[in-house]
Amino acid sequence: YKSPDKKFRILLPKGSKAVVKKWDNAFLNYQVNRANPENTLVKIKLLNGPFTLKDSLLYVDGRAIHLRDK
Repeated sequence: YKSPDKKFRILLPKGSKAVVKKWDNAFLNYQVNRANPENTLVKIKLLNGPFTLKDSLLYVDGRAIHLRDK
C-alpha cells in the first residue's frame, strides 16, 4: 500500500527486497493469542524493482514479509 489507510494498492514482484523502516507494535509485543497479522502493516523502503523511487516508502501486510540473513 502507498499509505497506511490502504487506499492505493501496489503489486510488488515476487522476490522484491526491502528494508523495514518501522514495525507495528503488534509485532514488537507479539503473543500468539493477541496479535492479528491480517490488520498489521509494516513500513518499508524498497531496495529493488520498479517502485524503488528515491523517497518511496510503502506499507505491506506483515504476512508478506519473509526475513532472512544476509
